[in-house]
Parts: sequence; structure tokens; C-alpha cells
Amino acid sequence: MKLLALAMFAVFAVSISTTYADTVTIRPDGQGARIGWSNHGCGSGIREWRCVDEEIANTSDYLSTSSNGTKETFAFSDAELPLNTTVESVTLYYLAKEHGHPGNNCFAALVRSDSTEYLSDEQLCVGSDWAYVGHTYTTNPATGLPWTLDEVNELEAGMYALDPNGGGRVAQVYG
Repeated sequence: MKLLALAMFAVFAVSISTTYADTVTIRPDGQGARIGWSNHGCGSGIREWRCVDEEIANTSDYLSTSSNGTKETFAFSDAELPLNTTVESVTLYYLAKEHGHPGNNCFAALVRSDSTEYLSDEQLCVGSDWAYVGHTYTTNPATGLPWTLDEVNELEAGMYALDPNGGGRVAQVYG
């Protein structure tokens, strides 16, 4: 009888270790290597990530730029998933709007890995009203392979103002 109970426990433990959430949200929890966008309503420099980290969007504090080529990156919280979790994709979401006029309304999603930066292939362009835009990475651009949980937990990401319509305002970022 004791052996049977141990076998049942082993099966139960395996089923728990393979359980995972369909979607997990991670938010900025620190400043990344790039600090190029201007902050409005939050601390500058190492505190700029606080402009975009809130769970409920706050558009009274945000980051902005109208300068092509400027970059801003953030460290993100851990996904807090079991180690054997398969990561199917990482999507970065931004709550954004144009900055000043329609010519300052496009940026690219940016992922940073081992000091190398990777830009999304598509421009994320917004209008005069706050709107969510996003970009999905089905593989890690640094490796070309599916994301590992360690890579997600070490994620540094942000945005890059594109030429010729670089910039915008960003009030929230999450993955």
C-alpha cells in the first residue's frame, strides 16, 4: 500500500510541474541600458521606467521623443513560471500616441540581449489619441530560437524612434 501511495504522489507531482499559464504579464521594474527619451511626470535617468510600469495606465506620466534614433530600454520583472515552461512567444505592448504633431508618431519595438539591440521589422505608428500597439517575437531575435524562460526573465526591451516619423509618447509598456 505504501508503494502505491508513492507512485500516485509521483504522478501528481509531474502533473503540477507541467502546468503553466496561457499568458503571463511582465512589467518594467528597472532602467535598461538606454535612456534617450524625455520623461514627463516621473524621475529622470534611472527612474524613467516608472513612467511606463503601471498596471492601470496613467497618461499623466510618460516618456516622449521627437528625435529620430533615440532609444529607451527597461529591465522587466520575472515571469515567475516553472522552469520547464515552454515559451511560445513574447509580445511587447505599448500605450502610445503622437508627440506634438503627426510627424512624431512611429517607433520600433526594441529587444536588447548581451549588449546587442534588435529592432522589430515593423513600425508601430499611433495617432493623436492614446492607443495600444504591440509587436510579437515568436523567437528570440538574438538566437533565432524559441525563447527560454531564462531569456524572458532577463528581458531588456523598449522602443526606438524611427526615421522619418520618429517618436511619440509612451505611457505604458508591458510584455
